[in-house]
Amino acid sequence: MTAWLVKNDLSGLTFFGQDWGGLIGLRLVVENPERFDRVVAANTGLPVPDASMSDERLVAVQDFRANAPTPSFADVAKGISSADPRRPEAAFAVWQKWCWETEDLPASTVVAAMVDGRVLTPEEIAAYDAPFPSSAFKMGPRAMPSHVPTLRGDPSTSANESAWEAFEAWNKPFLCTFSDNDPVTAGADQGFIRRVPGASGRSHPRLEGGGHFLQEGRATELSKRVAEFIDET
Repeated sequence: MTAWLVKNDLSGLTFFGQDWGGLIGLRLVVENPERFDRVVAANTGLPVPDASMSDERLVAVQDFRANAPTPSFADVAKGISSADPRRPEAAFAVWQKWCWETEDLPASTVVAAMVDGRVLTPEEIAAYDAPFPSSAFKMGPRAMPSHVPTLRGDPSTSANESAWEAFEAWNKPFLCTFSDNDPVTAGADQGFIRRVPGASGRSHPRLEGGGHFLQEGRATELSKRVAEFIDET
C-alpha cells in the first residue's frame, strides 16, 4: 500500500477507514504521516492482544482453532452477539475459524447480514460477489481475520503497537464516526478518543443504527459527517 501511495505521489489526503480499511489503512497513515491531513475512523480498530491474558484463555482459543468443528454462519452470529467482553478473543476465534475453513465464503451474505437500516439490492449483492467469480479467488477474505492479533505472539502485534505509539503523538484532526449498534467494534472508538491528541476536545458523532457496515446502512449521514469534518479542519 505504501508503494502504491508513493508511486502515485498522493498528499493532502483525508483517510477514512472502516473494518479492514482501518486495520490496514491506519498503519499506512502512520507510515506516511506527511501525506495525510486528517483521519476518520468508523467501526474499526487497531487491536493489540491483552497483555494480562491468562494461559488458560490462550490455550482455550488455540485448542478451539485446532480441534473444534467448523462453525456455521449461525454460530458466528451467535458468538458475536453474545460475546463476553472479558474474553473477546473467544468470540472472534469463531469468526476466524469459520472464515478460514469455509472454502466458498459467501461474501455478499456476510455484508448483507451486518447492515442495519436497509436491505441491499440484488445489484449491490452482485457487486459484492463480483470480485470472487469462484472460491479460488476468496483466499484473501478467508485468511485476513486470522491476521488480526488477538493472542500474545500473534503476527501484526508489534506493528499495531508501533502504530498506537505513533497515534499517541498524532496532533492532526482525528474523528471517530462509529455506529451505536455494531457488535464487532463496540467501544473501540473510546481508545482513539482517549489516546489520540488530535481527537481530544472534538465532538465524535455516534450514528444511530447502521450496523457494522455503516457506510451501507447510514451512507447519507456518514458522508455528511465526513464532509463537515473536512470543511471544519
